Amino acid sequence: MPLAGGLLTGKIKTLDNTRSRELEDEYGINVGADKRLAEFSKLCGELGEKENIVAIAWVLSHPVVSSAIVGIRTLGHLDDLEAAVNLNLPQDFLDKLNEIFDVNDGRLLKNNSPSPEAYAW
Repeated sequence: MPLAGGLLTGKIKTLDNTRSRELEDEYGINVGADKRLAEFSKLCGELGEKENIVAIAWVLSHPVVSSAIVGIRTLGHLDDLEAAVNLNLPQDFLDKLNEIFDVNDGRLLKNNSPSPEAYAW
């Protein structure tokens, strides 16, 4: 999910019955109060790019990623997707993103169960 279910789009509030609200609950965060999301938005602003464009460009910048699956509903979404494909993020910017979203600081597994049971159907 390059946009983290909408969490990396610059939202400051989620609506009921949306994927973003489900993820907010699942991750145990409040979009408007999450420091990482605020840092991300600030960093994107310094670069002069919208959060959703940066998030997709970030995913595409990883050497093992050949495509990102992103659903679009409007022509504006398509324009943003094209902008993301053409955006080359500088290494120092990528380093800052990796600091903000440290993969070693993950969330609890589903139902607080040990893996692989946590992901069993």
